[in-house]
Amino acid sequence: MITTTTTRQAGWQHTLTELLDRANRERLPLIAWVLHSADGVLIGRCCATDPAQRRADWETWCRALGAVAQPPEWYGDSVHLRAAAIRPGDGPKTEIVISALCPPSS
Repeated sequence: MITTTTTRQAGWQHTLTELLDRANRERLPLIAWVLHSADGVLIGRCCATDPAQRRADWETWCRALGAVAQPPEWYGDSVHLRAAAIRPGDGPKTEIVISALCPPSS
């Protein structure tokens, strides 16, 4: 029996496989991928040590996915950058979020 949960799981697994293949092919920056299991959102976390590189990685991934930037959220002296895209196609839709925590001046 195929359930909605099984279908969604297959969707994000397929999306993650495509993202990893694309990153390798296009030499996109290395980022950490996490699945928010409650709603099946894939989160790519830009985590380069250098804040300027972290922001550049975020911008590169946003362009690659056509992700739409969301308003920044401030956490003390840092800004949380987020952008979201929906995986197109006939199968289950998977939301992809690209995230980075950066100093505002980087």
